[in-house]
Amino acid sequence: MSEELEFNPTPTEEPETAPSAEIFDLSSPLVQEESEVLPVVGRRRALEPSQKKEKKPSPVASLVEFVEVLVSALVAAILVLTLVCRTGVVEGSSMAPTMHSGDRYIISDLFYTPEQGDIVVFRPGIEGREELWIKRVIALEGQEVYIDPDDFKVYVDGEPLDEPYLSEYTGTINKGTENPIVVPKDCVYVLGDNRSVSHDSRYADLGCVEINRLAGRVICRFWPFNSFEFYN
Repeated sequence: MSEELEFNPTPTEEPETAPSAEIFDLSSPLVQEESEVLPVVGRRRALEPSQKKEKKPSPVASLVEFVEVLVSALVAAILVLTLVCRTGVVEGSSMAPTMHSGDRYIISDLFYTPEQGDIVVFRPGIEGREELWIKRVIALEGQEVYIDPDDFKVYVDGEPLDEPYLSEYTGTINKGTENPIVVPKDCVYVLGDNRSVSHDSRYADLGCVEINRLAGRVICRFWPFNSFEFYN
């Protein structure tokens, strides 16, 4: 009888592997690299922009910047005065006491529609008179103007005109035009504030002024500086 031999191979025990030294060993190259970077990061933080001292611009750079701003402002002013506004000077005393001879003003005709009380500059359309005249709009097309010969007041559509801009003793006298007069279409009736010397719509050679002869409305007086004033 044959015997069965049992073969129980002894399992080969693999040696236990020690934990990786690269993970736990504080002397590993990885940890050393991190420890070497930390001080560098710290130094970089010390040099962040928010903590840097701002450099002041040099006097030359400041001067150049100032000149550039000044030139830009001058160019803009020239464009505005050329395309939108114009300047002029008063000659004579027909607008006293509101404006005097030598006063300088700015006018504009941009989107302009005449209104009662406006101070306007216009071409008189009188032969031999090429200069621009300056007067005040008293009435618009379709309105009736009447100058009372008794109280020397101006009436527009039957109502006395409030004229606070006149001197206390200034009265208005008709100079030969139709009185009362209805302002024609596309025209304005103008008077100077100094009625005793003003050549205006009371005179037949001027009469009512066509709107297409208006150069613009006076926006402000800028000279002399101590008399600077805007006009509504």
